[in-house]
Amino acid sequence: GHVEALESGIFRSDIPCRFRIVPAAIQDLIDNLDNALKYSIVEEEKTDFDTVLNYDEVKQTIVER
Repeated sequence: GHVEALESGIFRSDIPCRFRIVPAAIQDLIDNLDNALKYSIVEEEKTDFDTVLNYDEVKQTIVER
């Protein structure tokens, strides 16, 4: 059913659902962005952080969105 689809992160425009953005939650994500990005780079991608050349550029692009 559609409930399972919504819970799994699938969005369909024909299923009525209201999304609410909580500004404090967005700010918390931005405040912790360094930790999240570094974890993704080092732990998930198994890449040496020092080899990333455009980290600040990518981070700024994410923050601006």
